[in-house]
Amino acid sequence: MEDYRTAVVAPAQTTLRSVIGDMELDEIPYNRAAINAKLRSILDEATDKWGVRAESIEIREVEPSPTVKKAMEEQTAAERERRAAILSAEGERMAMILRALGEAQRLRILAAGASALHPAAVTVLGLETLAKLADTPSTKLVLPYELTRLAEAVAAHLGAAAAQPP
Repeated sequence: MEDYRTAVVAPAQTTLRSVIGDMELDEIPYNRAAINAKLRSILDEATDKWGVRAESIEIREVEPSPTVKKAMEEQTAAERERRAAILSAEGERMAMILRALGEAQRLRILAAGASALHPAAVTVLGLETLAKLADTPSTKLVLPYELTRLAEAVAAHLGAAAAQPP
């Protein structure tokens, strides 16, 4: 073949399109070295039978068309949104776990503290809670436990206090 340069350019262009077509759009501008290496390997296979070997292949600049550039920007934006959604979901999940752990710890502390309270102290706390409920402007009261038990505890506490000497 007399004009080997022209004979190499056509397969080089075709091979370049093929190599770039196999890549993600956002990888192309940053992977010139990989494109060069792959292109050289493929061209060497095709041109070895002619006795022609490329000394070097270098892609200096990749300038996509406006439509490809727009598609790359949209792909990049979509990827950022996807990562943000994943991070947000992971953050919400972690917040839920931490809130649940905090609530469990709070309940453990309350249980440990309540077990050491004297029954009279529990009665006083119950009366204080009842007083706070009565201070609300609401017309309905929801009591956290049976009112009769609180009354029995108050009566027992008062009866025990009356039986003690002054």
